[in-house]
Amino acid sequence: MPREPDFERRRVSDADEVGRRTRDAPVRDVASRRRDCGGVQRGIAYVTQGVGVYFAIMPKLPFKRPLAVSAAGFFITLVAMCAKWALIHYQEQGFWLTLVNFAVAWLPFAFSIVVAFIPDMKRAPIAMRVVVVLFGLGYSVLLWQQQTISLKANQEDQRQAIMTAVEKSNEHSDQQIATVRSDLDEVAKNFGREFEGLSSLLAESTTNISASISKVGVPLVKNAQIQFSFYKERLPESSFPLTVIELRPTDEGVYSVEFFAKNISDDASAKSVDMWVFICDACAFNKEPEGFDKPAGIPEISRHKYFNLLNPGVSIAKMIAEVKLTRPSAGFEMGFQYSCETCGPKSAIQKVRVATVRP
Repeated sequence: MPREPDFERRRVSDADEVGRRTRDAPVRDVASRRRDCGGVQRGIAYVTQGVGVYFAIMPKLPFKRPLAVSAAGFFITLVAMCAKWALIHYQEQGFWLTLVNFAVAWLPFAFSIVVAFIPDMKRAPIAMRVVVVLFGLGYSVLLWQQQTISLKANQEDQRQAIMTAVEKSNEHSDQQIATVRSDLDEVAKNFGREFEGLSSLLAESTTNISASISKVGVPLVKNAQIQFSFYKERLPESSFPLTVIELRPTDEGVYSVEFFAKNISDDASAKSVDMWVFICDACAFNKEPEGFDKPAGIPEISRHKYFNLLNPGVSIAKMIAEVKLTRPSAGFEMGFQYSCETCGPKSAIQKVRVATVRP
């Protein structure tokens, strides 16, 4: 047993060297990671082989011990190779999905080995049972993680596909827009040239039309005009309109005022005519004039009448208003006003005067 201390020192020295190289080596790119993993793998392999050789040359050790050590070396080397592969590829897209799929695929094999060597789990220690339960739990977690990573990978693929489609669509849209803009520029240039020609032609046409219109007389629109007058038998045209008249009251003090209206227009008919008659403030209607009404809102000294049509040069029938003075007076005034569809604005009040004669 004199060589055991030297072997232990060499094993510690190799492990320190491997640790130093692993810590100091750069891992920023794939090439450096590959060099680091190669160093780790070689160090672990050397240590494992040294342990196997050491136990193999021991004459008093049973045969199973070197075999177990060699198997352990094999599995350690396998783990080192897996670690090397993971260190090289962990930044690649889909790495975690591949790793989880690998674990899900091969863990049942490892579990079958455990079950094969422990046929009766009831006699196994409680720690072994816990390990088996934890193994099953870990396997379930790996399955769940596999589904999660697969879902994320699918979503990422969809996002990439959508982004690619959007980029291509944008590029196509930009090309189409550029083509349309070029066409619009050409159309605008052609339209500008045609518009200049049309502008000159329109200016010439406007000048000609203005000259033609100036030679044509525009007929004036004439409004109908209505004139009110006191009524008198055989009233001559020279005396129309009669605006002053003498009246004698009845025994009851009522003045019977007769009047009429005439369309004095030459060729304009009065349509939809409204007319109003007004008496003085010191007067009152003895009774409602025939054919007149008193709409709501008009004063007591006013009455209203409506007729449909009054042709040019035509008079309406004689109208009578019985007026009574509320206080003695030498006379009183009356007024008339009209508005119609063809008369223009509402007319001014036409005033007439009644001179009273004592009974």
